[in-house]
Parts: sequence; structure tokens; C-alpha cells
Amino acid sequence: MSEETQETRPVNGKSMYSYIADAWDVPEKSYVKALNYERRIKWRKEENFCRVEKPTRLDRARALGYKAKQGYVIVRARVRKGSFH
Repeated sequence: MSEETQETRPVNGKSMYSYIADAWDVPEKSYVKALNYERRIKWRKEENFCRVEKPTRLDRARALGYKAKQGYVIVRARVRKGSFH
């Protein structure tokens, strides 16, 4: 088809990443609160540095440049609270 006859269709829906971001904006109103509660219990029993298969927040990871390709390594690190005195 030529450029004059080809029409652009408007996008009607949101992307999957925008739905994930909306769920993380208000965790009390979505599945995220219960999911995080279970995850934190499990994470407390793990080591300080733990290699993970996939990012916890896929929308945020993609915004920061993550791609599901070979060579990307994701590590969850425990950060201590308080001062170092």
C-alpha cells in the first residue's frame, strides 16, 4: 500500500506495564499488598545478596533499561536501616 492510502489506527487500550504501574501506585486496592507481605516473609530468610530470575517490578525495571536478554543479572540486596555507629 502507498503512504496516502495507509491509515494509522488509534491505540484504544493501555499497555501491560501501565496496568502493573497502576497496581503498584495504590497497593492497598490491588493484589500487590498481599503479594508483598508474602514476599517479605520469604526474603527475610534469604541471604543478604540473592540472585533473582526476574525483576520484582517489571514496569520499573523496563523503565530503567532492563531487557529479558542474556547478560542481564538481577540481584536483590538487603539494605540495613539506621546509622552505622
